[in-house]
Amino acid sequence: MDDETLEIINGIKLNNDLKNEIICDMPSDLSLVEKAIYIYIKMCKVLTYDEEFYVFNQETKVQLKHVDMRNLTKITPDNNKVVCYEFNAIYAKFLYEIGITDFELLGISGMVFNGKHQKLNFTVDKYEIEADSTTSSINGDMNKAKLNSPLVGLRCRNIDKQLIKEFNMMISKVYSIVVRQELEKLEKGAMYVDSSIGNYMLHGIIDEARMNLISLASADLSEEEFDGLSEKEYLKRRINSYIEILSNCDLSPIDTMHFSLTLRNAAFTETEKKNNIIISYVKDNEEYAEGKEAGLSAIITTSEDIIIYNEESNSNNYFYFVPSKGVTKISKQELINKFNSGKLQQIEDEHLIPGISSSDELKMDL
Repeated sequence: MDDETLEIINGIKLNNDLKNEIICDMPSDLSLVEKAIYIYIKMCKVLTYDEEFYVFNQETKVQLKHVDMRNLTKITPDNNKVVCYEFNAIYAKFLYEIGITDFELLGISGMVFNGKHQKLNFTVDKYEIEADSTTSSINGDMNKAKLNSPLVGLRCRNIDKQLIKEFNMMISKVYSIVVRQELEKLEKGAMYVDSSIGNYMLHGIIDEARMNLISLASADLSEEEFDGLSEKEYLKRRINSYIEILSNCDLSPIDTMHFSLTLRNAAFTETEKKNNIIISYVKDNEEYAEGKEAGLSAIITTSEDIIIYNEESNSNNYFYFVPSKGVTKISKQELINKFNSGKLQQIEDEHLIPGISSSDELKMDL
């Protein structure tokens, strides 16, 4: 570690509540690299990406909340919104405090972040490691860890395949430890963790949610009635069950959107995802938390036939999904009115709303 990096690390001050939440249950018998993995997973579970930063696309004064490194002291388990370079700075501080010093902390000058995407590369023993908790704002490890889904941003950079295999097995082992600790605190035991010899496997929350969705879709039917369902009616029931489950999700906005996307991928076929259920994220200037300039919401477009993408979309069904407030059905005209009044705004072209964003009735600069 060079002198400049050491000066930056010494300047990082972490909140004691955050430190305690991350490391208080870390087993003392873990190896140094396993401790690094444990801290990463715990940080991904405790911290979440700032949805306001996401919807503004890093513009305006929202970015100022994440520029000054002195703001890191304000990050707690309750005040847990961060962006990529803040996550890396906090992670680097934890690594330094457990004795890992071979890393390069980029994107910082004079205690100010440069605002560009950053990941942290570090070396422990023979392992060269890359940590990137936000490979995607809505589909990265800060989202995945909360659902006990496989991680994608923590990886071994060595060329040696045996080292990569060893590292991945350590991730599975440590991940299982973290999940088991969570379940014990919830008094559920270890029912979701298979720790048979040489085999660590997480049975994630999404698996449970998918089974719950299927169960809800047929809960009021006898076996005979279920067997007599048409494909269209069963699809309608699964969509309704999906909406019900989303309405009860209590994660942060970004993590809620990840849950909605992941459950959709698990519960519907590729054809159904293309033709029958579309999720479009929107910047919400009406429904957002106190102290925020805007929030993140979604429009869910559904159809038991095929979703129509042009303006002739009267057969589409629309649902307005506000995290923590639930899902409500909304008409096409009500949606158009919200866009025209500025209450809702398009975020990216990839999130166009079928029959709305392409409609001539929507007079906006998309």
